[in-house]
Amino acid sequence: MFNAVDRRKECHVEWYKEVLRGKMFGVLLVDNAAPDDELLHDIGGARALFAYSGQILGRSDWEGFVPAIYDYLQPDGYFKQEEGNISGINKQIEEIEKSEDYAAARRRLEEEKEQADEEIREYKEYIKEHKATRTTEEAQFQNAELRRRKQAMAVRIEEVNAVVEDYKQRINDLKQERKQRSDALQRWLFEQHQLTSPDGKRHSLLKVFTDYAQRTGSKQTIPPSGTGECCAPRLLHYANAHGLKPVAMAEFWYGESPKGEIRHHACCYEPCQAKCVPILWAMGMPQYVMGSHTAKESEKALEVVYEDDYLIAINKPEGMLAVPGRVGQQNAEDILKRQRDDLQYIKMVHRLDMDTSGVLLAAKDSETFTAMQALFANHKAVRKTYEAIVCDASH
Repeated sequence: MFNAVDRRKECHVEWYKEVLRGKMFGVLLVDNAAPDDELLHDIGGARALFAYSGQILGRSDWEGFVPAIYDYLQPDGYFKQEEGNISGINKQIEEIEKSEDYAAARRRLEEEKEQADEEIREYKEYIKEHKATRTTEEAQFQNAELRRRKQAMAVRIEEVNAVVEDYKQRINDLKQERKQRSDALQRWLFEQHQLTSPDGKRHSLLKVFTDYAQRTGSKQTIPPSGTGECCAPRLLHYANAHGLKPVAMAEFWYGESPKGEIRHHACCYEPCQAKCVPILWAMGMPQYVMGSHTAKESEKALEVVYEDDYLIAINKPEGMLAVPGRVGQQNAEDILKRQRDDLQYIKMVHRLDMDTSGVLLAAKDSETFTAMQALFANHKAVRKTYEAIVCDASH
């Protein structure tokens, strides 16, 4: 499949430039493939489907690749129309927030407050200067006058503040409408994504996530944004919809590494947990769910590098969570508990990213856990060292 991407350097220059900035691709080997399916590719005699995540140059239907499960980018379609309405609301909000009238109202409010503070301060100074020589009647009058001035100034400030609050209310109303429209549009989109299961039945993304939550206890009942646009769901949906039998699947990263994520060119990665795991279960492909093999006999024992009466230090491999996370994923804490069932208490005192290997500390009792967490939190008594292997991708 790398060759299929590389071949577009010349025929689709802009296409290839976008891909080079980073894109996830997927390949699915299938059995009982019809020879006349134009989307099937030959890989050493095996038949395969290709897909990419999201869009390339705003399209999800490039030739040679499995199309989107639902193409919501149709120019005259409901999604684009409603997206335009939401963009219109954003423009209204921006116009109000940047309007000179709104800015003038805010300035006037600040000026009124400053003027009121100054007038009250000056009158209090006047009272203070004449306090020693004033009569009882004069004192009563001055105190009453101070209250009258405060009330009059409060009325002036409230009048100006009402204008400012009117602008704020209009902005808040528009933001509320935007949120309601965005949420409704997202739910509508998830309803349109109808996934085909191996038995040929179709299920919306909303039903898939609801069923998965009921079956596993997951709290994620609403799909995250972008769900259904990854390679794995597209490939399996197309295969199931066309009567093709999936044999093996892989997803790999092509191009530059994205900011904030660990993705390297030409490296394969597991399907994303938040978006794809419930879909893979619904499509009868749990073997592709990372960490689905939770049986004790399938686990490799974690290497213990240090142990005393209070702590255990283990070597966590890359690709493993440090602590329990989503349903079905292996994690170092649970594995260590099964590995050391002679201990009544085991809890990790810190974490490492899933894709980072290294030493993890686990406490053997709650007092040690609390004390160690405090040491990690103040960043003074604990020193951490990270090492990385760096290679020049140009060679």
